[in-house]
Amino acid sequence: MATYKSNTYQGRYLQLVVTEKVNSASNTSALSWTLTSTGGSSNFYSIAPTKVTINGTTVYNKGATSWDTEVFPAKKGSISGTINVTHNTDGKKTVSIGFSTAVYYGTASEYGGSMALTNIDRTAPTVSMTYSSVTVSSIVVSASSSTTCDRWYYSTDNGSTWTLFDSTEGTAKSYTITGLSSNTQYTVKVKARKKSNQVEGQSAAFLVKTLGGTVINSADTITADNSTVTITLNTTVMNASYTHNLSVMNGNSVIFTISGISWSAGTATRTITLTAAQRTALLAAMSSVKSFTATLSLQTLNGSSSMGGPFTFPCTVQTTAANSAPLFSGFSFSDTNATTLGITGDSSKLVQNYSSLTIVCDEATAQNGASIVSYSSVCADVSKSGSGTTIDMGSISKSGTQVITVTVTDSRGYSAVLTQNVEVSAYVDIWIDSYAIRRANGVDALTQAEISANISEILIADVNKNGLVSLQYRCKKNNEENYSDYTSIPAEDITVTDTKITFNSDGFASFDADFTYNIQFTISDKLSSNTVTATLPRGIPTLRYLRKYVDGERQEFWGVFNPAPTRAWDVTGDVGMNGYNVMGYVRTVDGEDFDNINDTGIHLYTAQTASDNAPAGAGAGLLEVLAAAGGNLIQRFTAFGDGNAIYTRVYINTAWTAWSVFQSQQDTGWIEVTEFQNNFEAYSDTTAPRYRKIGNTVYVTGACTATNTIAASTTDYPMFILPEGFRPTIEVDINGHSSSYSGYLGRVRTDGAVTFGRLESGGVGIATSSNVWIPLDYSFPVD
Repeated sequence: MATYKSNTYQGRYLQLVVTEKVNSASNTSALSWTLTSTGGSSNFYSIAPTKVTINGTTVYNKGATSWDTEVFPAKKGSISGTINVTHNTDGKKTVSIGFSTAVYYGTASEYGGSMALTNIDRTAPTVSMTYSSVTVSSIVVSASSSTTCDRWYYSTDNGSTWTLFDSTEGTAKSYTITGLSSNTQYTVKVKARKKSNQVEGQSAAFLVKTLGGTVINSADTITADNSTVTITLNTTVMNASYTHNLSVMNGNSVIFTISGISWSAGTATRTITLTAAQRTALLAAMSSVKSFTATLSLQTLNGSSSMGGPFTFPCTVQTTAANSAPLFSGFSFSDTNATTLGITGDSSKLVQNYSSLTIVCDEATAQNGASIVSYSSVCADVSKSGSGTTIDMGSISKSGTQVITVTVTDSRGYSAVLTQNVEVSAYVDIWIDSYAIRRANGVDALTQAEISANISEILIADVNKNGLVSLQYRCKKNNEENYSDYTSIPAEDITVTDTKITFNSDGFASFDADFTYNIQFTISDKLSSNTVTATLPRGIPTLRYLRKYVDGERQEFWGVFNPAPTRAWDVTGDVGMNGYNVMGYVRTVDGEDFDNINDTGIHLYTAQTASDNAPAGAGAGLLEVLAAAGGNLIQRFTAFGDGNAIYTRVYINTAWTAWSVFQSQQDTGWIEVTEFQNNFEAYSDTTAPRYRKIGNTVYVTGACTATNTIAASTTDYPMFILPEGFRPTIEVDINGHSSSYSGYLGRVRTDGAVTFGRLESGGVGIATSSNVWIPLDYSFPVD
């Protein structure tokens, strides 16, 4: 029950009382309500509009009633009613109670709330089932419940349809289901209805088969490759006069059928021995598998009539490695590489990385209906397989005693494995580890040569079978395309041991001293060779005299360390005078500290890698270093860009002075502004703004005007933009005079913007009218 009360005036108030009556079977509650107007010294009071709602349904609604109407609720009395409310599926429910009214006042207030109803039990009963007394056409089912139930049902089709078999109250019932078909499997279950709330509960389902044909209860694994194969079954026979046909099936295919089997009545273990033909048929059916799950199909006959369909049961059929693995007697192996065989003289010995290992297998025999599908071999890190008995393994990359493992595999996956050891002689390709060739005295055509090479032993029964085959060379001038034919170096000039080959000659061969040669040396042992290429520079004489005609006139040229002079005095290398180098190109000095560059001459600085103490911001250029007595130096740097600026400094008294810069006064000439911003333009054709740069100074002149009115403001408005190279490094501010003697702030920003702003007259900011005169006359330095 729930009670709700309105406001009170002079003792008069309205009261709403709601009571509940539960119906568990329908999962509902009947809510009875009573609205009472009571109390107070007078019999009549004015009442505001009054409305009662329960669970969203309006059960009472009355407009405002004046005291003089003398009707309820202004008049004392009561009114009542009933409403049904359905609970939630879990039996719980809370309803909202709306109660709006007011005594004496014209506007209603809300005095309702919520009401939690009684929880109704909606749980289903727990139902269980057992079955017994299975006959050809009937089954006895026994049902029990965790609570009292008043309706009991059974189903033979897993709950698709139900049959009422008892409508009396209780917690356990039994019933005999009749009219069933023989030798038929049914899915049986029961359900019961709980008396208190009419909710139903179901039992688990049971597979029940009526009596008929013989039933297989279990079947042992069949080992098909035993010498005697048996099928062992546990069966339940209904009648000893029945006969049976047993088929062994692989999927839907019948492998064989045994007919006319008779067994005694009852449950017992039965054994059937297969004939040789049946054993052969079974093995043939599994020629490619070690085992499979067969289906045993048992047909029961009463005379010539079938007792329903056949009873089927799964059964594992297997073979064993002991009975069915292939028979493999052996294999042989040999080196089939004619080159290595010619060195070792023994086909059973291999040479690392060069011999070709070939394996020939004896033909294996498959057992019990299988077939041989592959021969495979593994030796060191090489594995090969195929369907034939010959396996070409190729070269073996590991030396020492290696194991050859040969595996024969049949169609079922059974295998036989044999192994043998093979000796692999270690071998490494011959290689030249050092070589040199030079001209005698650095000038002569006659050369000196040195060569050292490592050679590997090939040991067979501790005897080295390897040796030097040849040491040859060929040559070509470096401006030619083709090499000469090879020339062999006589064996008597070469020193050979089991592991080392050396050649050293002070009178090797003569090559024209006026040319550079590429000379290739090739050394070979019985299996491999190695080639290196040496460069022989042309002869460089200390002093060479050359006389030739140039433009019809005979001229003389002297070369110093230069075999082909092109000047009267042509020196390769540095030229000094009084202990100092004469000026000439020295090197590129990217990344070097300019403080440490003291070699007299001309140096190239590309600035690809920055150098410490180079002229700041100068970029690439040429550095000239001049030396003076006492260790004093002059550095002069000419920049490629930056107007070809020249930077100089000196090293004196053990310290460098600062860089001084000299720039040409280049003049760009006047450049007229053609693009404006913010509705500015040239004041007139004759005063169009323009700019120029002379050396490091930029000049701006002319006049601008605004094309529309600009409100008084402290904002700077860009009129136009100066390009790169014409911009100051810090802002330039200029106080200018405009029309009617007004003042303005002109500014040149570091981004190149030339701005106008802060127009004022008499110290007060004013608006900028259109066609105002804005004169420009600026100059400022740039880097």
